[in-house]
Amino acid sequence: MKPLRIDKSVYRYIERELYRYDKYKKDLQLERERIFESSPEPPDGMPRGNAASNPTESKCMKLMDSTVILTMERIIQSIDTAFKRLKPMHREIFVLYYIHGRKDVYCMCDELHISYESFSRYKSEIVFSVGLELGIPDLAKS
Repeated sequence: MKPLRIDKSVYRYIERELYRYDKYKKDLQLERERIFESSPEPPDGMPRGNAASNPTESKCMKLMDSTVILTMERIIQSIDTAFKRLKPMHREIFVLYYIHGRKDVYCMCDELHISYESFSRYKSEIVFSVGLELGIPDLAKS
């Protein structure tokens, strides 16, 4: 595989999304529950027409149209899709580094039985692969 060249700001953006992966999964579930458990909007005295309201339909529409939900789903799906194409070692590094937030890189290298250079390469491949799945245009040219 050729060396990966990614602009520093793009690299940081992708890494930020990787750090937030677990938070996005929790927030997505909370947002869905909030919509499911919400009650219909109270009437404000204005006429709404003679059609009966459908709270189930309005909740489904909120779920389908929520930009917050759509954005989190797209990021989660992109990361999951990227990991289907990567090796198990990438997943281990992702969990240790981005999910558990470990920064003791040399200790992780010893635990995983890889060199620091291999660790850095795996990490760059994770960022590059997720960036491609997110559809970041600069990465397709690399």
